[in-house]
Amino acid sequence: MIPLKPDDAMSETRRSAVNGWYDSTLSSRLDQKTEDSIVIVMQRLHCDDLVGHVLERDPSWRILNLPAIAEEPAGDRPGPWAVYRRAIGEVLHPAREPRARSTR
Repeated sequence: MIPLKPDDAMSETRRSAVNGWYDSTLSSRLDQKTEDSIVIVMQRLHCDDLVGHVLERDPSWRILNLPAIAEEPAGDRPGPWAVYRRAIGEVLHPAREPRARSTR
């Protein structure tokens, strides 16, 4: 399921539907609730989008925030195998979207 399309982000009805789907369906599907993980990959679109909803319910979620252009020095360990660092102004993936395109 796509959590929210950008055009639907301002619709309380659509946000509620997605958040309700998470609460009643997705979160109940884990086989080992104490060991399994849920990964949400999405662009933040509204303070009450799916990420906002799950953070309000459980603020212990781990967040990996990757802006297209780093707004502050960033360092994160997305897993035990890697460390990810960027300086202010550094583009996330210049081969895919060069800085000139990212700043339009």
